[in-house]
Amino acid sequence: METSAEVLQQRIDELEKERSVLLSILDAIPGYIYLIARDHSIPYTNKRFKLLFGDLEGKQCYQAIPGRTEPCDVCPTFQVFKTKQTKDWVWTNRKGHSYVIFDSYLPGSSDPELLVEVGLDLTLLEETDQKHQKPSASCIRVLDGGFEV
Repeated sequence: METSAEVLQQRIDELEKERSVLLSILDAIPGYIYLIARDHSIPYTNKRFKLLFGDLEGKQCYQAIPGRTEPCDVCPTFQVFKTKQTKDWVWTNRKGHSYVIFDSYLPGSSDPELLVEVGLDLTLLEETDQKHQKPSASCIRVLDGGFEV
Protein backbone atom coordinates (compact mmCIF):
# COMPACT_ATOMS: atom_id res chain seq x y z
CA MET A 1 0.00 0.00 0.00
CA GLU A 2 1.31 3.44 -0.96
CA THR A 3 1.91 6.03 1.71
CA SER A 4 0.49 9.53 1.36
CA ALA A 5 4.06 10.80 0.79
CA GLU A 6 4.49 8.35 -2.12
CA VAL A 7 1.15 9.38 -3.62
CA LEU A 8 2.08 13.02 -3.24
CA GLN A 9 5.48 12.47 -4.89
CA GLN A 10 3.84 10.56 -7.74
CA ARG A 11 1.43 13.46 -8.32
CA ILE A 12 4.29 15.98 -8.20
CA ASP A 13 6.17 13.92 -10.81
CA GLU A 14 3.07 13.85 -13.04
CA LEU A 15 2.63 17.62 -12.74
CA GLU A 16 6.29 18.23 -13.57
CA LYS A 17 5.94 16.07 -16.67
CA GLU A 18 2.79 17.97 -17.74
CA ARG A 19 4.58 21.28 -17.15
CA SER A 20 7.51 20.11 -19.26
CA VAL A 21 5.18 19.16 -22.13
CA LEU A 22 3.38 22.52 -21.92
CA LEU A 23 6.67 24.44 -21.96
CA SER A 24 7.83 22.42 -24.99
CA ILE A 25 4.60 23.31 -26.80
CA LEU A 26 5.00 27.01 -25.97
CA ASP A 27 8.60 26.91 -27.24
CA ALA A 28 7.48 25.29 -30.51
CA ILE A 29 5.01 28.08 -31.33
CA PRO A 30 6.43 30.36 -34.05
CA GLY A 31 5.41 33.51 -32.18
CA TYR A 32 6.67 35.05 -28.99
CA ILE A 33 4.86 34.51 -25.71
CA TYR A 34 5.50 36.02 -22.32
CA LEU A 35 3.80 36.59 -19.00
CA ILE A 36 3.94 40.02 -17.42
CA ALA A 37 2.98 41.10 -13.90
CA ARG A 38 1.47 44.43 -12.83
CA ASP A 39 4.89 45.44 -11.42
CA HIS A 40 6.32 45.06 -14.98
CA SER A 41 8.27 41.90 -14.09
CA ILE A 42 8.40 39.02 -16.56
CA PRO A 43 8.08 35.61 -14.89
CA TYR A 44 8.07 33.59 -18.14
CA THR A 45 9.21 33.90 -21.77
CA ASN A 46 9.18 31.30 -24.51
CA LYS A 47 12.11 30.46 -26.78
CA ARG A 48 11.01 32.84 -29.57
CA PHE A 49 10.80 35.76 -27.12
CA LYS A 50 14.35 35.06 -25.94
CA LEU A 51 15.59 34.99 -29.55
CA LEU A 52 13.98 38.36 -30.28
CA PHE A 53 14.50 40.28 -27.04
CA GLY A 54 17.01 38.34 -24.96
CA ASP A 55 16.48 36.59 -21.65
CA LEU A 56 14.32 38.96 -19.61
CA GLU A 57 12.81 36.47 -17.18
CA GLY A 58 12.79 38.10 -13.76
CA LYS A 59 13.51 41.52 -15.26
CA GLN A 60 11.25 44.45 -16.15
CA CYS A 61 9.45 44.54 -19.51
CA TYR A 62 10.80 47.96 -20.45
CA GLN A 63 14.35 46.57 -20.24
CA ALA A 64 13.65 44.97 -23.65
CA ILE A 65 13.93 48.47 -25.14
CA PRO A 66 17.57 49.61 -25.37
CA GLY A 67 18.29 52.55 -23.09
CA ARG A 68 14.93 52.39 -21.30
CA THR A 69 15.08 52.55 -17.47
CA GLU A 70 11.43 53.29 -16.67
CA PRO A 71 8.03 51.99 -17.80
CA CYS A 72 6.67 53.44 -21.04
CA ASP A 73 4.26 56.38 -20.65
CA VAL A 74 1.64 54.75 -22.87
CA CYS A 75 1.59 50.97 -22.97
CA PRO A 76 -1.15 49.12 -24.85
CA THR A 77 -0.33 45.96 -22.92
CA PHE A 78 -0.96 47.54 -19.53
CA GLN A 79 -4.42 48.79 -20.57
CA VAL A 80 -5.52 45.16 -20.22
CA PHE A 81 -4.89 45.26 -16.45
CA LYS A 82 -7.55 47.98 -16.25
CA THR A 83 -10.11 46.57 -18.69
CA LYS A 84 -9.54 42.83 -18.14
CA GLN A 85 -10.41 42.53 -21.86
CA THR A 86 -8.20 41.00 -24.55
CA LYS A 87 -6.58 43.65 -26.72
CA ASP A 88 -5.00 43.21 -30.13
CA TRP A 89 -2.74 45.71 -31.77
CA VAL A 90 0.09 45.99 -34.30
CA TRP A 91 3.66 47.00 -33.52
CA THR A 92 6.58 47.52 -35.93
CA ASN A 93 10.10 47.08 -34.57
CA ARG A 94 13.25 48.93 -35.59
CA LYS A 95 14.08 46.26 -38.19
CA GLY A 96 10.77 46.86 -39.98
CA HIS A 97 9.05 43.67 -38.82
CA SER A 98 5.39 44.14 -37.97
CA TYR A 99 3.77 42.04 -35.25
CA VAL A 100 0.14 41.45 -34.47
CA ILE A 101 -0.03 41.31 -30.69
CA PHE A 102 -2.67 39.80 -28.44
CA ASP A 103 -2.71 40.74 -24.76
CA SER A 104 -5.01 38.82 -22.41
CA TYR A 105 -5.69 38.99 -18.71
CA LEU A 106 -5.21 35.70 -16.87
CA PRO A 107 -8.12 35.59 -14.40
CA GLY A 108 -6.74 32.78 -12.23
CA SER A 109 -3.55 34.66 -11.44
CA SER A 110 -4.28 36.63 -8.28
CA ASP A 111 -0.80 37.04 -6.81
CA PRO A 112 0.67 38.47 -8.84
CA GLU A 113 -1.92 39.44 -11.43
CA LEU A 114 -0.64 38.36 -14.82
CA LEU A 115 -1.18 39.08 -18.48
CA VAL A 116 -0.09 36.89 -21.35
CA GLU A 117 1.15 38.48 -24.55
CA VAL A 118 1.41 36.60 -27.84
CA GLY A 119 3.11 38.27 -30.79
CA LEU A 120 3.07 36.93 -34.33
CA ASP A 121 5.49 38.31 -36.91
CA LEU A 122 3.28 39.53 -39.78
CA THR A 123 6.35 40.03 -41.96
CA LEU A 124 7.24 36.36 -41.55
CA LEU A 125 3.62 35.34 -42.22
CA GLU A 126 3.55 37.44 -45.40
CA GLU A 127 6.82 35.86 -46.60
CA THR A 128 5.40 32.38 -45.89
CA ASP A 129 2.16 33.25 -47.68
CA GLN A 130 4.04 34.48 -50.76
CA LYS A 131 6.18 31.35 -50.75
CA HIS A 132 3.10 29.12 -50.82
CA GLN A 133 0.97 31.11 -53.30
CA LYS A 134 2.62 29.63 -56.37
CA PRO A 135 2.46 25.82 -56.31
CA SER A 136 5.46 24.17 -57.85
CA ALA A 137 5.13 21.98 -60.94
CA SER A 138 5.85 18.87 -58.87
CA CYS A 139 3.03 19.76 -56.51
CA ILE A 140 0.64 20.17 -59.44
CA ARG A 141 1.64 16.76 -60.84
CA VAL A 142 0.89 15.14 -57.47
CA LEU A 143 -2.49 16.89 -57.28
CA ASP A 144 -3.32 15.55 -60.75
CA GLY A 145 -2.71 12.02 -59.49
CA GLY A 146 0.82 11.61 -60.81
CA PHE A 147 3.90 10.95 -58.76
CA GLU A 148 6.39 11.98 -61.40
CA VAL A 149 9.71 13.17 -60.02
